[in-house]
Amino acid sequence: MNNDEAFDKALSDVRSNAMENAFKHPKFTTLLEEFAELVLSLRGKHDHPPELELTQMGGIIINLLSQIYLSGVASINNIQHSHNR
Repeated sequence: MNNDEAFDKALSDVRSNAMENAFKHPKFTTLLEEFAELVLSLRGKHDHPPELELTQMGGIIINLLSQIYLSGVASINNIQHSHNR
């Protein structure tokens, strides 16, 4: 696999993950949980490989950005507050 193919696969995997999980409306705490799982994975203390954790984090970030764009909210902090009501 060359660099372009690896980049395309990463984009495709993240996009698929984002679309599969868009209905979950993740919060920033969800991203932090995945980050913690990535750290554990890198230490050999989690079942999922690091590339899966990174893919999930990418999907969450895409969904968070999507929520921001759809809501027209100027401040990123308002997303979390609006979903906690």
